[in-house]
Amino acid sequence: AITGLLSSTCYDFYLTSYCGGTIGNSTGLFTFCTTCGPKPAPFFEGFESTAVGSTTNMTVPSCWSIFEKGPGTAYGYTTSTATYVRTGSRAFYAYCAGGVVDTLMMISPEVVGMDSTYKQIELWAKAISTSTTYSNKLIIGTVSSPTNPGSFDPLYTLIIGTNTTYQYFKTFLFQR
Repeated sequence: AITGLLSSTCYDFYLTSYCGGTIGNSTGLFTFCTTCGPKPAPFFEGFESTAVGSTTNMTVPSCWSIFEKGPGTAYGYTTSTATYVRTGSRAFYAYCAGGVVDTLMMISPEVVGMDSTYKQIELWAKAISTSTTYSNKLIIGTVSSPTNPGSFDPLYTLIIGTNTTYQYFKTFLFQR
């Protein structure tokens, strides 16, 4: 076992043979990443260091996960399209086809050390269309297992509506 590695970190390595006191040829470059550890509060994600994705390449920050479920089309990815960026150079774009019950779930890493000051989520969101075909709501909740979207426990529903101007939301996460 290798000790002293940082969580949420990728490491590059080469393999070199050592036989009978002789160092052989190296092969590689190989990469492995350690598992994600909890993030300390306060935790901020601005998507600035996340690769830009597309409708067929859903990209989320390191240690986040994304799930899509339903009969329709749903996707989410980090974008640099100026229309969707509020500040900085990137934003997260989420889409679910209008009129179809579909789910797009983005799960953040575990956050520890949240006292009453930090037990909240703050975000900016807007609709991309004024059409009432889209429900434009965001459901905030917790998961007991980050790899199991079925463990989602909804806490709050934020109604974005048909407002195509960014709106600020602040939601406190109190246990029920």
